[in-house]
Amino acid sequence: AALPAAGSWGAPDSSACGGAGWTNASCVNGTYAPPNCDHGTCAEAYFVLPSWSESWYEGFLTAEGLNVTATYVGVSGMADVVEAAHNASRPVLFYWWDPDPLVARVPVLPLAATPFSSACEDRHAGDPALSGANCLMNVDMLKAVAHAATLQADASLATFFAGYGADNDRQKAMMALETRGGGDLGVEDAACAWVRANEPAWRAWVTATTCAPGSVVGNGTGDCEACAAGTYAAFGAEACEPCAPG
Repeated sequence: AALPAAGSWGAPDSSACGGAGWTNASCVNGTYAPPNCDHGTCAEAYFVLPSWSESWYEGFLTAEGLNVTATYVGVSGMADVVEAAHNASRPVLFYWWDPDPLVARVPVLPLAATPFSSACEDRHAGDPALSGANCLMNVDMLKAVAHAATLQADASLATFFAGYGADNDRQKAMMALETRGGGDLGVEDAACAWVRANEPAWRAWVTATTCAPGSVVGNGTGDCEACAAGTYAAFGAEACEPCAPG
């Protein structure tokens, strides 16, 4: 099935073009048209604003020579576009977060294209008409950080911090339980339902692997146990050692 023709979505964000700051690219009435196609003669993909990807994927359309325009629909309009296409069983190409409640309630697939590389990044230009970046953007990975002294002061927190992990699929499964993800639960009830149904997934997050000074993980218990009299363990030690004389 073909993508919708350019101009199919009747309410693009006409203000989006004014904030793009392009000098060579053609952006008219909320739609960017690559040089190889004219307004109204191509298929269309959907974006929020040019700034969301620093015009990366607008440049991708240009570099790949695709007959696809970028239509800007804003944050609130994206859900309307995607759900309308889903309800009508029509294909739709759009740029959005993942994981997110929208892609938890509507089945989607990632765009299959050339992976990111530094060489490709060097060909990127902020003005899409001048860009030669024909690859996917680099994936931004969120990182968990914590103050070392805080973790050393609370062994249970250190255990949770070291063990916690939730990939995109697991996060979308959580989101699908909540109303915005297509479920019928509020945020707290959705979190509770996920915890009740997925103990094997989270049990490792709260099973002690690092203990406070003076204790180690007990054999078979998974809990921190104090060292016996005359022995001691530093923070994170695997076994208690005899105390030094004096």
